[in-house]
Amino acid sequence: MQEIGAIGQNRIDILHRIANALLERETLDSGEIKIILEGGVLPPLPAPPATPAGTKEAASGSREVDRRKPITGIPPMVEPGPTS
Repeated sequence: MQEIGAIGQNRIDILHRIANALLERETLDSGEIKIILEGGVLPPLPAPPATPAGTKEAASGSREVDRRKPITGIPPMVEPGPTS
């Protein structure tokens, strides 16, 4: 019975490691999952690209989106009609 508990605890530990990695990275590829399953440590994430100082993006931390322009490539949403 203790073996079952140990196996379950090991799987919970792996699930927690995967969950934490997903929170940090948002996605994991098969190689990263393999590293976690084997008990390894994932390499650090690359630094985000630097935004030139003095730009609007650098000041706000995000870029502004012109909401007046329609989004292209996405079909309009059609409300379903009554079924007969």
